[in-house]
Amino acid sequence: MGGDYLIHDGLKETKIVYFGDIEALAREYLIALGYESDGVPYFDITPLGFKYYEHLEKKAGESNAQVESTMLKKYRQRFTEIIKSKSYEMGLFEIDENPSGEKVLVICVPKTQLRFEITQNPENFHEFCCLFTKFAPVASDYGQAPTNGWASIEAIYSWFEFWLDNEIKVYVEEYEVDQTQLSTTQARQNKTIDIEVLLNKGEKSDLEVKGSVMIDLNRLYKGDGLQESKPEIALEGVLKTIASFLNSSGGTTVIGAVEKSKFPELKEGDYPEINDYYLVGIEIELDKSGVDGYELKLRSLINDHIGRHLAGVISIESHRLENSLLCVLKVPRVLDNWYYIDGKKFYVRDGNRTIMLQGEEADRYKSRFKRN
Repeated sequence: MGGDYLIHDGLKETKIVYFGDIEALAREYLIALGYESDGVPYFDITPLGFKYYEHLEKKAGESNAQVESTMLKKYRQRFTEIIKSKSYEMGLFEIDENPSGEKVLVICVPKTQLRFEITQNPENFHEFCCLFTKFAPVASDYGQAPTNGWASIEAIYSWFEFWLDNEIKVYVEEYEVDQTQLSTTQARQNKTIDIEVLLNKGEKSDLEVKGSVMIDLNRLYKGDGLQESKPEIALEGVLKTIASFLNSSGGTTVIGAVEKSKFPELKEGDYPEINDYYLVGIEIELDKSGVDGYELKLRSLINDHIGRHLAGVISIESHRLENSLLCVLKVPRVLDNWYYIDGKKFYVRDGNRTIMLQGEEADRYKSRFKRN
């Protein structure tokens, strides 16, 4: 084997190869790679390599997508092994496969901005780079490895270990994270809240989908493109929906998704898609306080405009789907009171829409659905 030319007794003719592929096979113990005294590399196929070759012959018809899926599972398994080797609970992390573009994996800590993103070289699928957040009060400082070019997946594994040993360790110690409780809580959340399932069902009497809490999305996507925050949008949107759920049979509000039909200006590829929705995410509404600050502000809006005693009644959680951060509010069915916006406006659910009732109409509704 000399330069980019592959010579082997088992080959009928000389093959032109990329040497990185040969090194990758050696790292997987499919070939034994060595070097002559003059630096010229040579190799022999290992017994494992012969077995794998037989396996490939049987799988000759397998699609590229299947091969990529197999490799993704392998990468994910290795990252999982590294996390466990550092004595971290898996519930501390979320792992997204093929989130968007050329990223192959994104490993994040939910409800924080701590992320480790792995991107694949589009011209050579054996090469990668990673982008990761460094721990800070708002986790906004980024690092990249390698700083220039690409590296092997083994190098990415090493940088991931470095990220765990430094950024994640500091985060866990600084906030005194109870990993056991976090893992249990995360598992419970994964069972009770599946945003994808909700969005696939579409809006109905107990589900409402909103693009934002206070951002004027019509101006952002249909107007001059400026990002403007208006308190009245919350009053006429998310808060109105919450009040209607409280006065009906409860329900769930998903924030961070918009209906495709309402925003034809957005095109395929601009944002991830689920069913009839674009996942625009809530990131545009986050400030330096991050997700925790966002949820706190949302809870303050509920307390100020609907009722302060609702703090322990309404569940507010943020989850990542298709690399977009969405917020989910779960409003339980209540039977002890009626709820108003600013003590005046009375809303209920009517099918998949929210309506305001006044005067005799509101009185008839309350008489029909009496509460304690």
